[in-house]
Amino acid sequence: MDWTIFKFLIVVGVVFVVCTFFFFIKKATKWETGTFAVLAFAAFGIAALQVALRVLQKIMS
Repeated sequence: MDWTIFKFLIVVGVVFVVCTFFFFIKKATKWETGTFAVLAFAAFGIAALQVALRVLQKIMS
């Protein structure tokens, strides 16, 4: 298994964090800012789960 998905999720997470700050600075509505914050949290969470599963896979093998 390669790290392509992990790298993609990190990039997506960073983009969503930047968008969240941009919307926060531009005084966007709360649901717009919240949506990007939740998406960033989800991307980083999935990336963290992938790392945890790879560590578990190394331990089990």
